Amino acid sequence: MPMLFERIGRILGELSRHLLPAERSVSLGVPGVLTESERPTEETLCRLAAPGGWPTDEAAETDYIKAEAYRYYVIRYQYETPEELAGQSLMFRLKTGDRHAWTRDTPFNRDLGWSAANPQFTAVVNGEIYAGLDEYHQMFYLDETAEAGKTYEIVLMHYTGHDPTSFPVEAYVTPLNKE
Repeated sequence: MPMLFERIGRILGELSRHLLPAERSVSLGVPGVLTESERPTEETLCRLAAPGGWPTDEAAETDYIKAEAYRYYVIRYQYETPEELAGQSLMFRLKTGDRHAWTRDTPFNRDLGWSAANPQFTAVVNGEIYAGLDEYHQMFYLDETAEAGKTYEIVLMHYTGHDPTSFPVEAYVTPLNKE
């Protein structure tokens, strides 16, 4: 039975690499990060994700969240669709977590670096609540048919709870290979 799981894991890995080719992924770089002691309201999150809504003077820039207990972290990325990706479906993908500290050792977790100990996020895109991200949901459609020059303001909210875990964050936009 373990060999069957390994084989299924390899097949899923191959499918993932075909659907979302890494060589066409665009790193979104170092995000801006705000730390809040109280939960940001839905209205606040949507405002932060609206064009011009991010307080650049208050936000730190880091790709590693050093979490404290009972804090909300708001992470922001910006992406502008280049001409060569116009008309394609775009996926937003978030990688986070220590790749060596999994709670379950499966090929899927090894490839993506997520585990049950990793954070959960609420994603807001261009001022609208869009998706949730967690161990089983690391990506979402950013746009079904992208337009050249269109800008996306992506804000992610994370709550640490009583057991904060510091973690790296990496975000990518990848065209979806529908062939």
